[in-house]
Amino acid sequence: MLARRNMGCEYCENKKHIKQIDFNGNVYQNEQDLSESGFNYEKEQLYFEFEINNEKVLIGMRDILICMKFAEEQGEIPKIGNYFWHQADSLYDCGIM
Repeated sequence: MLARRNMGCEYCENKKHIKQIDFNGNVYQNEQDLSESGFNYEKEQLYFEFEINNEKVLIGMRDILICMKFAEEQGEIPKIGNYFWHQADSLYDCGIM
């Protein structure tokens, strides 16, 4: 499934205007393409491949969890609960608890 969202932001950190972000469906684990091999929970984390202004960018699960925690604290998403956050923090060492 392709998630597409036109961003209404001003500028990102490197001052490039973000016009479009696409999740292209590619997921990697420690730089290994998961479509070609079995998933191994013992490895560090998943990386999701996005295209931002036609440039490929990998975003790790750890960073996604940190963003979700921030969104939860800002009231942008429903409360997830401490049990989930403790588990996520122990798996990905996010520093969120």
